[in-house]
Amino acid sequence: MDISIIEKLVQILDQHGFAIIVAGALFWYIVSETRANRKAVDELRDVIKDLKKVIDDNNKLMSAAIDVAKEMTRIG
Repeated sequence: MDISIIEKLVQILDQHGFAIIVAGALFWYIVSETRANRKAVDELRDVIKDLKKVIDDNNKLMSAAIDVAKEMTRIG
């Protein structure tokens, strides 16, 4: 390996080392936050699915109660 290549690499790191390290740190932060957000969104999606089922069950129950109330007023 030519010594001038090594000197150029050292010079680049001297001039831009901080920016390279910060860019790497920001990249890692974005990756870790994206993973955490994806997990949270998946959990929220499951909760929404469960809530939709509960709402549908409540709607069926209310419809049945209304039908019973209509029948009771018709008979009684």
